[in-house]
Amino acid sequence: MIDLKNIKAVIIDFDGTLYDSKGFSKKFLRTLGVTSLFKALNERKLRSLYKGKYFGTGEEFYFSYFQELARLCHVSPQKISDWYFKKYMGAMTETLRKYFTCRPGTEKLFAFLKEKNIKTAVFSDYAFVSERMEAVGLEGTKSLLFSAENLGGLKPACEPFFKIAQTLGENPKDILVIGDRADTDARGAENAGMKSLLVKTAEDWERIISILFSLEGTR
Repeated sequence: MIDLKNIKAVIIDFDGTLYDSKGFSKKFLRTLGVTSLFKALNERKLRSLYKGKYFGTGEEFYFSYFQELARLCHVSPQKISDWYFKKYMGAMTETLRKYFTCRPGTEKLFAFLKEKNIKTAVFSDYAFVSERMEAVGLEGTKSLLFSAENLGGLKPACEPFFKIAQTLGENPKDILVIGDRADTDARGAENAGMKSLLVKTAEDWERIISILFSLEGTR
């Protein structure tokens, strides 16, 4: 059991953590359509290769990412960028809106952390965090929202975690990261000197909510 006595801020992963993502891939590809399947498979392949890489800024990340994705898909970087932001991310948001909702107790958790003056941030691997939060029913949490892409690199790179800590105004050692993946969320937290808890099942989520409800907050 990790020591949570001095936790002053909580960073929560979005995909797979704030909602149960089981079955997402099939539903997403169905929403995206067969004409985008080739591009989507290359995007997934490239994202795996870029895992943990840091480019400094969101602009530098996207420049490199779209150059490489365009090469794999045999189109121009501008065309792949347009496809990614309009078609790909649009289908991702629509899939969430049609088939998924936030885990039970999530809204109460955000309200409790705010009441206790524990700062909160949602940290997603993908962009359009606000739109996707709204899609699963979490548009009113008033938390800070961050995208790994816009921060310049994918998890488990430690630099985006440090940027969030700086925005929160807290020491990394006083921040708890909650996520669903050991290789990205937990490892990224470890790389940045933060504590972490993992959500794998509904029971894990219930346990973590209970743990967080025991936090005393800041004075």
